[in-house]
Amino acid sequence: MKVRLAVDPSISGALEFWLHSQGHTSLLDSDQELQHTTKLALDYAHIKPYLLGQTPIPDHWPEIDNWLIIDAYLDHCQLICVMQLGCRHISIAPLQESILTAWLNGVAQVPQLTFDDSQNLHFESNLAPAPEPLLAAFVNLMMADHWSQEEQVLQVAIIAWRNVALQAPVFAKLKQQLRLDPVGFAQLACHTLAGGQWLQQQGLSQAATVANQHHEHWDGSGYPLGIKAEAICLAARLAKLYDSYLGLRKNKRYAKACDHATSINKLLRGDGYLSPSQFDPQLLTRFLAAQKAVEKLYNLHHNSVA
Repeated sequence: MKVRLAVDPSISGALEFWLHSQGHTSLLDSDQELQHTTKLALDYAHIKPYLLGQTPIPDHWPEIDNWLIIDAYLDHCQLICVMQLGCRHISIAPLQESILTAWLNGVAQVPQLTFDDSQNLHFESNLAPAPEPLLAAFVNLMMADHWSQEEQVLQVAIIAWRNVALQAPVFAKLKQQLRLDPVGFAQLACHTLAGGQWLQQQGLSQAATVANQHHEHWDGSGYPLGIKAEAICLAARLAKLYDSYLGLRKNKRYAKACDHATSINKLLRGDGYLSPSQFDPQLLTRFLAAQKAVEKLYNLHHNSVA
């Protein structure tokens, strides 16, 4: 098998040695010979120009299903970008033999991260997600002096679509796992773009934007694209704050539910995962000023469904 290498020299030597020990031949991408190659190994620096359609992929490279992204470090946004391009073999630590072998044998590590309306959807009616009474009350509490009643109803309906792709089996399975490695976490994080793409196809462009952006952070540390501040739409910033508070209040397999006071403290001071810099500062200020009303709303809703 002929394998083309477009990786940093610190990786290429060891990778060539391993490939040759397995009976394969290699060709550096800098070589002028345009021999047919079956597989391609490349690092982020070499793939970056081809992300988001910036530059046409070279004709002499094999199909994307035969690529291996191999890099010592890739952050969440970089991982998501290469997955969205269609890369299905990724190693964030050089020379993981199990991943290399799977790549050579054509066994995909990353599944197709897509969503469509045939994937076991469970909507209440007319392709609408289940209502969230607490969300409506939260939006009213936070935005009564900013949005009209009609606009609040509209924005609640838009925000409610944010996690639509989590209903797809590929994402539901990932969500059920207790621990995810960085590649697994990035796969789950792709529910943002998969849901956004599907919503855009349904003509729900505002809902698509919120689905794409509701895990972005004000300080730029979020995903999938790492946008920040007012580049994130207001509804998505509001959804981020709402989901973060609710997440703290819920029992999870890896953490017990926090009471209201502890949740507020974590939002205000951070906890190693959350940081106040992740939130729109004006929305966070409003939230903290209304925290007693938020607690009352939460308790009222929680007791009504208990």
